[in-house]
Amino acid sequence: MYGGNKVYNTVYYIVKSNLHYYPPCMSQIKMLQDSGVNVIVLYGSSEKVALEELESRGIHFVELSDPRGKYKGIVDKANNWIKFREALKSYIRTIDKEKSLLWFGNAETALPMIGLIEDKYNYIITYLELLDHKRNRIRLLKGLSQHAKAIVTCQETRSYLMQYWFGLAKLPYTIPNKPYALNVGKKAPITTEKGKYVLNEVDGHKYIIYQGIFQDVEYLEVVARVLNDCYPDIYFVMMGIDKRNVVQHIKDIYKNTVYVDYIPAPLHLEVTSNAYIGLLFYNPDSLNKAFCAPNKIFEYSCFGLPIIGNNIPGLTNTIGSCGAGICTDFSYSNIKEAIREIVLHYDEFSKRSEKFYHSINNQDTITRIIEDVGIQTNEKSIERERNM
Repeated sequence: MYGGNKVYNTVYYIVKSNLHYYPPCMSQIKMLQDSGVNVIVLYGSSEKVALEELESRGIHFVELSDPRGKYKGIVDKANNWIKFREALKSYIRTIDKEKSLLWFGNAETALPMIGLIEDKYNYIITYLELLDHKRNRIRLLKGLSQHAKAIVTCQETRSYLMQYWFGLAKLPYTIPNKPYALNVGKKAPITTEKGKYVLNEVDGHKYIIYQGIFQDVEYLEVVARVLNDCYPDIYFVMMGIDKRNVVQHIKDIYKNTVYVDYIPAPLHLEVTSNAYIGLLFYNPDSLNKAFCAPNKIFEYSCFGLPIIGNNIPGLTNTIGSCGAGICTDFSYSNIKEAIREIVLHYDEFSKRSEKFYHSINNQDTITRIIEDVGIQTNEKSIERERNM
């Protein structure tokens, strides 16, 4: 499975849909380039911000196919997969199989290629989800994973679970979802209209930020009630996707709530960099959530934000164990106490948060993969040293 005598002179990094939506994929692409790897990005769809970042780095990229929305439901997904498979199949027929390595950025990108590449191409798969809540996909991906030159996950426990589920000879590599080579500093100036709206609304007040998808309303309610009763000078900024229409409910509880919908990465970090405390919560109704691997813990700690999260292994074993924040059950009294502790000892929490961020060096893992798999590198770029 791993290693071998072949030397791959080009890595084709592939993401089927919404490249801009996957900061971990963008980080892996940039780390490969800064390691001296000739990397070409193949994508089905992306917003301009991600493509502009690739272009600014001189990374070549090629658009394939991502025809979503033509049909409804499962028919639309099937059409999407078929068209992407055909486009990628056509493209990779033109490359040197012996000297090229395909790197699939997530499971959704690898799935359409089942039965096409196992014995014909050399490839790596990154899994951004644990997939325990999608057991049929584990079965489908088992053979594909066993033929891969390497498997990458974003959390150590997930690596052990996937080794067992897929019957892998070697433990997958773990690359946590830490942003790489960010050009956003603390208290960053705001360049987007949505970001400017947030800062205008908070009007100089400190704010707790929750970014992501708003799901279980109960944990948001608790935070809103505590802020309303005890910390009316701290605003609550909700930045992300409101699929369940909970924002108005939270605003009814706490008037100093500010909502802004999706801002494409990395521009959303301009808002994060100006926050006071970072908030996150995962309902552990699956192993994928219990052993979560969120970008947010690194996006918060990058700017030294103390973090409040719930009591699950993915958080207690990261931000909790190093004191970057407080992991607790989301009851009224617990959240009140967590905010009080952070307010009283803010500088200590902030320093430990930054220390946690800098304790993770994903570039070392990328270097091990390059050496173990046999990827050719050019003379190392001085850019490799950035943000390490």
